[in-house]
Amino acid sequence: MYFALKARLSGEASSIYEISNWAGPASSLDHNLKYWTASLPGPEFRPPLDGRSRWSNTRNIHEYLAKIESGESPNAERIELDDNDRQSENLFLRLRLKDGVDLDEHLRRFRRECAGTLS
Repeated sequence: MYFALKARLSGEASSIYEISNWAGPASSLDHNLKYWTASLPGPEFRPPLDGRSRWSNTRNIHEYLAKIESGESPNAERIELDDNDRQSENLFLRLRLKDGVDLDEHLRRFRRECAGTLS
């Protein structure tokens, strides 16, 4: 079924941008890409805050909106990331994308080869 859908969508004005997601020209694919590149705020978002930590916002939309409206932070949790966590997150999020992992960029960013990182 996946391959049939892939063949059909590839013949139309759609392009694949993730492992299993397609979008037409100028579509809303930027929304998902922002999650995988850690640049979209909102409920349920868990980005690297400063490259060393990740936070999650409250899951309750009413609480989230109330905190935003009152100028409070909607953060419910903060997790400190070590170098291995940051590398792993970068790899598994980038592997979702059609372009995959840029090995040179990974080496520049983390000063380590990808090989063996997830083993």
